[in-house]
Amino acid sequence: MSENDVVKNYRKISKKNLIRAIKEKFRRLNKTRTKADGFGNLKGNGLTRPQIGGEYYSWNQFAKLPMDVIIVYAFMNGCTPEFLKILEEEGYWIPFHVKHEGKRIIRCGERWVVVADDWKLGGPLKGAVSRRWA
Repeated sequence: MSENDVVKNYRKISKKNLIRAIKEKFRRLNKTRTKADGFGNLKGNGLTRPQIGGEYYSWNQFAKLPMDVIIVYAFMNGCTPEFLKILEEEGYWIPFHVKHEGKRIIRCGERWVVVADDWKLGGPLKGAVSRRWA
């Protein structure tokens, strides 16, 4: 596979999804960050921040870089076209609500959750809404 073919494979994916793939690779490799990157507290997603040329970037700053820089960073950190193909086979790019179509899903905080058909909001009060939301 030539260099142009590799770049074409990366260009098929949007910048946002390529960054998602890099983060997933870091999760699978268990690459957690430390305070040594100069950003202080350990808030955020807990993954190693991108380091380019000895300088650390936050994930928001990294997303604003040109696509070519992100492609090179992805390739250098093991996010190869083969890994992207594995993610595609696992259905990583399919949105949660589409993947579970026909099932009952609710939004719980920052993520979607599949619940049983007989599940009711409110817990022990049999379907009553919590006082917090009343």
